[in-house]
Amino acid sequence: LCRPRKTANIDLESSTIQKQRHELQLLITELKDRDQELNDMVLAHQKQLLAWEVDRQRILTLEQKCAKLERKGTCFTEKYLNLNCTLTRQPYYVPYSDELHVRNEMIRALTKRINILESQQRDRRTALESTQKQLWELSRRASEASNQNQDLEEKNKSLNSLVLELSAHVGQMEAREQEFVTLLKLKDKDIIEATDHITDATTKFKKLEGSLYEARMGEASAKKEMQDYKQKLKMLKCEIIKLKENLGENTAENNEQREEIIHLKQENCCLRNELTLAGEREKRKEQLLELAKSKQDRTDTELYNLRQVYEKQQRDLQFLQLNLESSKEMLEKQEKGEQESR
Repeated sequence: LCRPRKTANIDLESSTIQKQRHELQLLITELKDRDQELNDMVLAHQKQLLAWEVDRQRILTLEQKCAKLERKGTCFTEKYLNLNCTLTRQPYYVPYSDELHVRNEMIRALTKRINILESQQRDRRTALESTQKQLWELSRRASEASNQNQDLEEKNKSLNSLVLELSAHVGQMEAREQEFVTLLKLKDKDIIEATDHITDATTKFKKLEGSLYEARMGEASAKKEMQDYKQKLKMLKCEIIKLKENLGENTAENNEQREEIIHLKQENCCLRNELTLAGEREKRKEQLLELAKSKQDRTDTELYNLRQVYEKQQRDLQFLQLNLESSKEMLEKQEKGEQESR
């Protein structure tokens, strides 16, 4: 019983080791996925920073262009005002109408150009405002991304520490696995001893089955004898009742037949003695039946216990055989892995 318990404990420990290995593999895969996600996020963050730098350079160039356009616009407005002033100051001469026409055309062209420049300046201002808003949003996103990057770096550090702990745990598990391999080798000897014990138990079981069959046959014969004695008892009781009736009638009818009555009484006493003897015999038979029943119950309990032991040993044997096969498969896989690594 101790050996099956030890084997069960060893099997439980091996199953727990396999479960822990599976969990470690899952954790390592999760850590790899997390590391990949962190790398992807860092790359995305770097791309966002580069895009932000490009947008900032574009905004700076746009601001410079807007400043140049504002300067040009102020120059054009000053020229336009000077021309208007000169035109208002000069007198109107009919001979110079061609020059006035030319100057009016120039002024119209300049006004059109100024209007175009003002509209372009407005568009550029709106573009500048929108780019400033985009720049602000990009700076906000960059700050959020930097915060996320710091959090992810902290998580990466914690995950690296976890990986180190898990690798140390894997080393411990491998050492324990080697111990279990040695225990499995010892288990083979236990299995051989268990098979010998099972063969002995089967022989005992067959002997007990033969004794049980004999006890059942004896019980059946005892039951038949008991039924025969019961029938005889019933017949004797009927005869006694009839004799009593005859005695009562004879005492009422004739006092002369006292001698016969005495004789009948003697016969009655003899019959009673026989009845008592028969009752004692029945009691003895009942005692013998009870003894046979108790013997049968004992044999039944012993048989039941032996069957339970036999079934348990068969289960243990099957369990040990399964463990042996699994351990052999594991050893073959390890040997194949070692050969491949060599």
